[in-house]
Amino acid sequence: MGTGAITQYVDVAQLALYAFWVFFAILVYYLTVEGKREGFPLEYDQAGKVRRAE
Repeated sequence: MGTGAITQYVDVAQLALYAFWVFFAILVYYLTVEGKREGFPLEYDQAGKVRRAE
């Protein structure tokens, strides 16, 4: 096994990449939930009415 290898098929760089993707997915989910919690207004194109997000 080479430098940085944990097993024959997994190395530190691969684990770091997977950790980044998990972090990024959690960040996107968190920002989506926070945006809806704050209640940014939704505008309907046809009617022009504005209502709070549910």
